[in-house]
Amino acid sequence: MSNETQALPEFDSLHAALKYNFEDIQQESDPFRRLAWLIEQQEVYLRQRGLESRIPQMLGLSDAAALLHDCESILRDYYEISCDSNFPHQLVRKGMESRFRNAFVDVLVETEGEDEYFGDKQVISKIEDWLGFRQSALIVQRPVRGLSIILDEICQARSKLDSTELTRWDVCGQVNAAFVNGETLLRGLFSFYGRVFYGSNYVESMLAQYEEARSTDRLSSDIRQQLAREAGWLKAWLNGKWNLDFGNYCHILHRLDCWIRQACSSLKGEEHERGLEFQRLFQRQWLFPPRMVAGGSIQVPVKRDNRIEIESVSIEDPDVAPFVETLLRLNVLRPLYVHEDDPNFVHPTNLENMRDGARKVLDTFIDLWKGAQGEIFPPVVVLRRLLQIEPNLVRLDYLPEGGPWMEHVRVIATDLPPDITQFLGQEVYLHLRDIQGGVASVVTLYPVEEQPNF
Repeated sequence: MSNETQALPEFDSLHAALKYNFEDIQQESDPFRRLAWLIEQQEVYLRQRGLESRIPQMLGLSDAAALLHDCESILRDYYEISCDSNFPHQLVRKGMESRFRNAFVDVLVETEGEDEYFGDKQVISKIEDWLGFRQSALIVQRPVRGLSIILDEICQARSKLDSTELTRWDVCGQVNAAFVNGETLLRGLFSFYGRVFYGSNYVESMLAQYEEARSTDRLSSDIRQQLAREAGWLKAWLNGKWNLDFGNYCHILHRLDCWIRQACSSLKGEEHERGLEFQRLFQRQWLFPPRMVAGGSIQVPVKRDNRIEIESVSIEDPDVAPFVETLLRLNVLRPLYVHEDDPNFVHPTNLENMRDGARKVLDTFIDLWKGAQGEIFPPVVVLRRLLQIEPNLVRLDYLPEGGPWMEHVRVIATDLPPDITQFLGQEVYLHLRDIQGGVASVVTLYPVEEQPNF
């Protein structure tokens, strides 16, 4: 806007400077452009009067004339570099004199046909609303609920089990919370990998593959029955008649793992394309490490009489990954604590065995979730801001799960989903790969579904 700035007329008053071309800028939806116009009108008027503002110094400019040279670019660069969560509000509150703010609102009120008196706080709020940064979804809408947060909660629950003053209800409560948290993580895994592998209609696509699998002649009757049960759970869930629980997610994720491995070994058709894309994104051919990678046996808690012991268990089914097998073995113990299925086990006289068993269950959860970090679980982040840095480069500002400080990564624009702006301020799965010099070459973004919504 530098050429336009030089051609501006001499203004008789601050009110006249702000009113100049105001109706045109009101139609502009870009908050940076609106803020640049606002600052430029102030700077022009002040310079015409031989005065200076505090804004250039706040923006770190050694030459105040630079602000009028390309104000919009300077504001975007400041925003790019500083990542200040209070920007641009601090410029309005601290960089602009109160008489300037009031003059601006006089123009705004006059244009809108209002007749009101505004106090100082209302004036600032009025300007901030007009700038439109709030409507641009530059704030976080809800907190992260990812692996690190849940791991921390389970570790806290595990510490509580060392107290000698716990009742059996307290013990059951800690175990129940661990399964609830585990269910949240499994739901997120299903949402993320389902979308990556099949697309947005992943549930319908998975049901279609169930039908195709059940038509194969080589399946045993047991496998056919299991496929029918799993498909039934998904259909009921899709129709809003059934809530998938911990055990349901374990079985369905196992089936997804089988079909990912099948697709990665396929040599033709749509299945082959899905397998190639999965390998490209994750550099592996499976969802969970298979037996040959993770080993053929697992250490899991097992109920023996009124006690729970840690035992080595062999994995009989070659298709079941140790990760899934561990979850299924834990699920067997869930009724003891959640539904109190065994009156002798939850009897007050068996409290110490109950508590010792609960420690073993939570320790297994903790080891399993920790081992899955970075490989099975993609990082969960809250996408804060989306900035177009260059024509082909975008910067994502995000809050890492469990982290208090905002971070950012530069991404090639073509690696982003076309509808990425809908994720602003939402909890999303963000998977980064091949980061060199702060630039990520591949990014996939998918929402984390709190409840099924198709």
